[in-house]
Amino acid sequence: GGEPTIYPYLEQLITLIKKNKNIPVLFTNGIKLMDPNYVKWLKTIGIRHVNLQFESSELFNEKIRGDKKLFQKKIKVLENLSNKNFNVSLEITVNEDNIRNEVKNSLLIASKFKIINNIIFRPFFKLGKSANKNSLVLDDILIFAGQSTKGILSKDKILDFQKLLLISPFYLHKFKLCHKHRYYMLIRDEDRLNDIHRYLNLNSELFKVFLKIHKF
Repeated sequence: GGEPTIYPYLEQLITLIKKNKNIPVLFTNGIKLMDPNYVKWLKTIGIRHVNLQFESSELFNEKIRGDKKLFQKKIKVLENLSNKNFNVSLEITVNEDNIRNEVKNSLLIASKFKIINNIIFRPFFKLGKSANKNSLVLDDILIFAGQSTKGILSKDKILDFQKLLLISPFYLHKFKLCHKHRYYMLIRDEDRLNDIHRYLNLNSELFKVFLKIHKF
């Protein structure tokens, strides 16, 4: 919880995590990672993967983060992480106002920065007695993702791919994912992200047989 880069014993904590043969992942707002020397130090103490809080909309950043210029700062962070060859996941908060732009923009950014392996969309919602306006449920995110990418990411494609993942553990026992989430895969080709449906026919008769065997 909180922001780990302000924790005074981060190095000792990372040492403990590695000592117990676990993999440290840094979840951060990225502000301190604007300093290339700090990024270098993170690599030195054993961090290889960073989950970076990220939104591309200046208006949204100003509204919920209080900093209109945060997007440009995060680009600097990605450049620093790229220089040290980190693995990066983008953690993006979305509501009805920004989801179309965030899906489209995040894919463009991921095509530019090859260190980005995952993009995670988190729905924005209010806690307490406040009216929960502009919040999204999972199906909303799938629908808006399809609309903003002209069908590259569509609800039907994502659900078909989810069925493939649900089958996979029968054959790939080391394949561990949370099946409450919805995953999709894009294939990186130079500076492009291509739809996996170009390579994998999820409407084939063989795939339908697999689904029938496993009662999907």
